[in-house]
Amino acid sequence: MSAGRGCVACGHSAWCCVARGRAAPGRCFGLVHGVGFANALSELALDREHLLLALFSFNVGVELGQLAVVVLLALVLYWIRDPRALRRYVTFPGSVAIAASGLFLVLERSGLGPLVGV
Repeated sequence: MSAGRGCVACGHSAWCCVARGRAAPGRCFGLVHGVGFANALSELALDREHLLLALFSFNVGVELGQLAVVVLLALVLYWIRDPRALRRYVTFPGSVAIAASGLFLVLERSGLGPLVGV
């Protein structure tokens, strides 16, 4: 489910690179995407005494991962200063790549993917 939401969000982001004025729904989609991560923790069936530590550790890990991505993107933004070039060479291809990997995960988890039975 989470991979599907990510696929839709990145597909929307790629579409926004082509068609202007459609970014607001994509920004709200991240909130829904976070619910999938919370659901993954609930499937681990942790006992209540370890739940708070697991939730805290998970969130710290997610934030550190996001921080690493932000630092990397800040370097890319510094290197490519032209907004049109950034949209053409970073935002659009990055969104398409993430959407494709999300679609791959959705297909794999649904049993329709190319690696089923491998």
